[in-house]
Amino acid sequence: MNCSLAMKHFPIRISFVLGFLLFGSAALFGQAELVSVNPPNNATGVSPTTTIVFTFNEPMDVSTTDATFIDGNTFGFIPVNSAWNPNGTMLTCTPTVALTAGHAVIWITSGDGDTGDVYNGDQGQFTVANSGGSGTGTNKTTTFSLGKTHFFDQTSTAAPVLDASLPYGFSAATGLQSNRTATGISLFLPTGATSNLTVNPFLPENYFLFSSSTNLAAFDATFPTGSYQFTVNSSQSNQQVSVTLATSLTQPPAPHVSNFTAAQSINATQAFTLSTSAGYISRLNSAPPERYPARSLRFLSRQTLCKRTVITIAASAFTMPPW
Repeated sequence: MNCSLAMKHFPIRISFVLGFLLFGSAALFGQAELVSVNPPNNATGVSPTTTIVFTFNEPMDVSTTDATFIDGNTFGFIPVNSAWNPNGTMLTCTPTVALTAGHAVIWITSGDGDTGDVYNGDQGQFTVANSGGSGTGTNKTTTFSLGKTHFFDQTSTAAPVLDASLPYGFSAATGLQSNRTATGISLFLPTGATSNLTVNPFLPENYFLFSSSTNLAAFDATFPTGSYQFTVNSSQSNQQVSVTLATSLTQPPAPHVSNFTAAQSINATQAFTLSTSAGYISRLNSAPPERYPARSLRFLSRQTLCKRTVITIAASAFTMPPW
């Protein structure tokens, strides 16, 4: 009877011990792993200007972990600039020259986990497209831009005031090189939030994002200074680019048009000289030149005609040509 009871309890005891050992093994001997790579392994038709992004399952030792790239056709090394994200889980490699069209690119990763976890390394490859994508338009390069704007209105000879309905605006835009296409573009904010850009239906290389607020504190909290990361997704490869909104980029003072009354009766067929207050120009001149290199102003006539031009910090007046 005792023997029968022992036989019934024996597998339960063994199961418990094995479970404990397996748990202890995972805790003591961790494994760093590559969880994704873009462009994906064996991808074809990859852009010659692609970046290669490796994502790991844990923080890596950034001093020992790197990636090597080899041209699969010539077996020559491909030089890249490498950058890690702040927590050491994402390595972005940007070739210093365009990849050769039609060639295979072999990549090899090696290194260690940040806590000493073993990383056995990985390797893979992708093939560069023979030609560009199927985009339209005339963009010669890919651009990324963002900014914060304070909107002012001047409706009399008095100083301009913040627009009541749209005082604060944030904008971000991407203009893809015209031989590129994308399935979507997103923007990762310093707050940790992500917003998707909207494609221009008439110019599909161009994507934009705009958000406004009537509360300055909430606006600055939503769009603080810091690093903003654009991610361009496509069927061939992804690209990530960071743009920094620096704390030194403060808002300039609003221009005060000094000949406002005369501007109310503009003859659209003739040039008109618009003057701004001397105080505005002196305040701009007292700021570092790189902060306010130029200012754009938009003026509406009574016929709601629109004219856009640029006023520099070196003059207190400028002339708008005829429409």
